[in-house]
Amino acid sequence: MIKLNFKIMILIVGIVFMLVSINKKYGKYKEILNNRKILIENKRNLENKIVNVVESKNAERSKIMREYNEIIAIAEKLSFLSIKNESEFKKMIYVFSHDSGLKMKEISKSENIWERNGYRLKYIHFTVYGSLNNFGKFIYFVNKSKKYIDTSKIFMELTSDGFKISLGFIEKVENKSKISI
Repeated sequence: MIKLNFKIMILIVGIVFMLVSINKKYGKYKEILNNRKILIENKRNLENKIVNVVESKNAERSKIMREYNEIIAIAEKLSFLSIKNESEFKKMIYVFSHDSGLKMKEISKSENIWERNGYRLKYIHFTVYGSLNNFGKFIYFVNKSKKYIDTSKIFMELTSDGFKISLGFIEKVENKSKISI
């Protein structure tokens, strides 16, 4: 009977240890499931953040590309409107004065106003003589020119024998770097 009680006791202790072991394993299993849920949730959050970052980067990239295309368009327009050199501008103004019936009396040296990003704004004073009507035609030709003629800092002097006017033009600066051997 003692042997039987002892066997029952060992069996009960064994069952208790198995239950405790199963309980511990079940607790670890529940903890792993909870950790898995947390990891899955964190993964979703990170994926959402990645998607948001990618979308914001794409939006920023498209904004930069739009701005770049605008800058390229402005640069192309500026190169189209700019004048190659000072002599071309002087010839153009001479033709305008001749076509309008004015006589060119004097052309001054050019004066640099600013220089930025490979372009220069220069002003030249022109002295012409003729009638006021012809001067009006000349101003009309200047305003309708296909090349850009700057009149933001215009200076006009009207005298009895002529007109003095300063006109500006944008010149593309050529890099003439010397190569030494």
